[in-house]
Amino acid sequence: MKSIPHILITCLFLLTQAVPAQTPSHGKAFDRTMTKSRKVSVTFVGTVKSIEPLGQRELQVIPVDFDSSFAVTIHIESVTPSEVPLGVDTDRVFAVHSPAILFRAVSEDNVGKKYRFKLVWNQVDHRSRFSDLSVVGQVQEPLPSDFPTLQKVSIEELKQKTAAHVNIWGLDKIERWDLTQDSGKLVFTLRDGLVAVSPAQIIGTYNSEDHTWLWAWANSSIDKKLQVDALKVRKYGEEHHIDRLTTAKWVGTEDDAWAMVALAVKLCSEQGAYRGPSGTTYAFIAFGEVVLQKK
Repeated sequence: MKSIPHILITCLFLLTQAVPAQTPSHGKAFDRTMTKSRKVSVTFVGTVKSIEPLGQRELQVIPVDFDSSFAVTIHIESVTPSEVPLGVDTDRVFAVHSPAILFRAVSEDNVGKKYRFKLVWNQVDHRSRFSDLSVVGQVQEPLPSDFPTLQKVSIEELKQKTAAHVNIWGLDKIERWDLTQDSGKLVFTLRDGLVAVSPAQIIGTYNSEDHTWLWAWANSSIDKKLQVDALKVRKYGEEHHIDRLTTAKWVGTEDDAWAMVALAVKLCSEQGAYRGPSGTTYAFIAFGEVVLQKK
């Protein structure tokens, strides 16, 4: 075996001495590029303005679920902590998988109602992401003390509920409606063969010829069990001395008739209203939870 020349050994030794050992810098580099993140538990109070399937129109949404299928628009009234980038007195659209799971109820039942929500705010560097939207509970509010405000609120809430029914199951695509007084069921038949069934109450009728409104509780042709909501409205009128709610028949416009059924929906916690035509007379009907089925 040949020996390594002494001069080569010396050069190798000098080379190792000339290059000082370096402390690995990977730790410092990792510190400089480390991702900063935190999770913040958020609560906010807001009123549900609309619920609709995603893709029907262009929306700027905040994803909070995997496999989101619905857009829930919420008018936010308060946020804790205040630093969360949601904004008070703004409308935010959350993309959720299922409104029924979120609210634990049929989705159109929730439009116009105020809830306390929980949410997780995920901060990654300068980016924000939200997840885990849930409902803590409904916020019960007292009715407005003055009648004009109550009417205004009732009409606005009915508009929101109507829009939800249109978007979710097609209230605007009705080919036929039927109301059987024996069963108290309102049945909508849609163009695509879908049938929507719900419990119903007749609030009153409007005659387009003489422009008169007749309350259901004053109409002997209406079954007693379909007058329950109308009687509740009359009781409210008696307690607050509102003549229009306690007078059996009066002259008004069709908008006045809509205002009466909107008030009934509000006072009786119904889910929507429908104007059922029958010749020159229209039956104004309040309805409850809608069940969808195929013919």
